Amino acid sequence: MRPLVPKRLSKEALLVDLLHNLDRLPEDKSAVLSRPLKRAKEMDRARLTKAVQDFGSARAERLLAPVP
Repeated sequence: MRPLVPKRLSKEALLVDLLHNLDRLPEDKSAVLSRPLKRAKEMDRARLTKAVQDFGSARAERLLAPVP
């Protein structure tokens, strides 16, 4: 079973959590989505992939797939 929260928060884990909970935000999803995807391009790809595997959802994985 996956842990709901990592033992140590990282910016990668927080980004994955934001993408996972995108539907719960009151803001327009398309307006919010561009900033995290831009930030994801600046992050360490290995750490981001690990955060998706450990704490993410299929939605987060799908949204981050095109990020180089």
